[in-house]
Parts: sequence; structure tokens; C-alpha cells
Amino acid sequence: MVMGSTISTEVHDRTVIKPLSEMISIFDPKFVTMKPLNLEFKPHILSWSIVDAFNQTLYFKTSGGLLTRKFDDHNKNAVAILKEQMFTWKQRRDVFTPEMNKICTITCSVSPWHNELECQVFDSSTKQWYVFQLEGSWTQRKAIIRCNGVPVAKTWKRDGFFQNALLVELAPGVDAAFLALLCMILERAARDDRRRRHSGGS
Repeated sequence: MVMGSTISTEVHDRTVIKPLSEMISIFDPKFVTMKPLNLEFKPHILSWSIVDAFNQTLYFKTSGGLLTRKFDDHNKNAVAILKEQMFTWKQRRDVFTPEMNKICTITCSVSPWHNELECQVFDSSTKQWYVFQLEGSWTQRKAIIRCNGVPVAKTWKRDGFFQNALLVELAPGVDAAFLALLCMILERAARDDRRRRHSGGS
């Protein structure tokens, strides 16, 4: 399912991230948030650190090469393996367990004018299927991620002209590891689009 829609700034600002009525566990129930959580995404040359937006506690980190990356928790335990598909117009990554059992494929396209996200995955505990959708402006930090239509994450940024770090508020009851991975992939797509436009590529 392809979802890419625009919403007004007012709709984004009015959207409240509330606790979920049912827990969503994609990777493991231990990653499900029990209280509101705000994450900050810090890019490095070949890796990402994902920390608490307020106290900088490390939650997740990536490592590896350009096409295959490992997504770890704060203790360097592998949570997932990402493999990027080559020669595709949109960002497309296959997500596997550390044992290389496929979980899902995440496909996205992010630019200042258009956002698309394709992600259908099932709960590791209940086997219920979930569809994740993206709406709003990712690059302006005015985006909302929905799961089966329910808001589960909301981007924001700190006050200040030069403040554009990716900050994401997660709903209690959602798999923080999966949402962190999903947001990291979306941010990577936005950065790749920006590099392509600045280099004059199509």
C-alpha cells in the first residue's frame, strides 16, 4: 500500500500522540514503550545513533556498510539486519531478524514536495498485520506516522532557525525499535534526495 499525503501545519500541531489501546510489537515485546518517548536521530559517516531527545541516553545504533547494516540496541545486541535493494528509484530496504528471517520490506520516497511510504508488517506476538503510513512534510518536521490509521509517531524540531535535527515523539504501546528503524530509513531517504538535488542529479 502506498501512502503519501499532505496535511496542514494546523492538523499536525493538533494531532496528539496518545497511548495505544493495543500493544504493537514487531521485533520484540521488550521494545514496546510504556510511556511517551522522544527520540533524536544523529547521523554519522556510516552509522546512526538514536538517543533520548532530552537526556541523550543511547537507545539504538547502526553499523555496517552501504548496502547491509546492522541495527543494534544500546548494548550492541543485534535487533535487525537491513539490506538495501539497488537500482530502484525509491529507497527500498529488506528488514531481517539477526537470524536472517525476513520481516518486511520498507519502501519510501521523501522530498520537500512529496512523501511516500510502503510498509506492511505483522506483529511478532499476535501475528496481526499492520500498515504504516506517512503524511505531512518530513523535511519540515511536520509529519505523522500512522499504524492502521492511528497516529503512533510525530516529528518535531527544537525552536531556532538552525535547529533541524530529526526529533520524533512515539506513542506509548508501540515498538520503539521498529519505529526508530522506520524513521531512520525515512531520514536517510530525505538526505539522499537532498544530495541528489544539490548535485544536479535527476
